[in-house]
Amino acid sequence: MDGETYYSNSLGVVPEPTPNDWTEKEMIDAIKNNGSQVQKYSKSELVNKEAERLKDREETERFLNLEYARNKGADIGAKAYRNTRKAQRIARRRS
Repeated sequence: MDGETYYSNSLGVVPEPTPNDWTEKEMIDAIKNNGSQVQKYSKSELVNKEAERLKDREETERFLNLEYARNKGADIGAKAYRNTRKAQRIARRRS
């Protein structure tokens, strides 16, 4: 953990730290042997994917902010309800 990358050769095996001295081909072979797929992207494809990701992130942020604003009153009400119920339980125990 602590910033290290791990890999495993099969399911159920404890992952091992990825050697830092592997070449690109060795890493790709290890990934393929693990049952995963490898795809290479050109620089223009990477730029397009990053632009798509940023656009999606903006839409997600907007959606989450709206939902938070819509539910804020409900959250405050739910918290007040929980506190009231807790106070009632405590009062019943004392009587």
